Amino acid sequence: MTEQLTVFPAFFRVAQKCVAVFGNGDEAFAKVRLLRNTQADIVLYADEPEADLAAYLTLNEIKTVKAAFSPEQVEGAVLVFAATGDAEQDQLIVAAARAQKSRPTQSINPSSAIS
Repeated sequence: MTEQLTVFPAFFRVAQKCVAVFGNGDEAFAKVRLLRNTQADIVLYADEPEADLAAYLTLNEIKTVKAAFSPEQVEGAVLVFAATGDAEQDQLIVAAARAQKSRPTQSINPSSAIS
C-alpha cells in the first residue's frame, strides 16, 4: 500500500496578490518561508515577532505590520493564514477572512478544527 498524504495540496494564483499571514512564531515563520517561493505580496501581521522571524522578514524585505489582530487586516488578501498558535485567536482570524467574500483560509493551529 502506498503512503497517503496527511495534507491536501492546493494551488492558488497568488502572483502580485496580497497573502496575509498572522502570527509571531514558528507556525507563521514556516508559512512565510513557503510563500517566499512564490510571487505573492506577503504581509505578516505580528505584534511581537520572534527574533528569527523578525530577522528573516528584514533580510527578505517582507512587509510586516506590528499590530494586534483586527478584522480589517484581512481585506484585500486572496489567501489568509491564521498561524498564531492560539486556537481562539486563529478562529477570529478565520471568521474575519471568511466574512470577506469567503477568502481561502488556513488555520494551522493543530488544536483547532477549522473546515
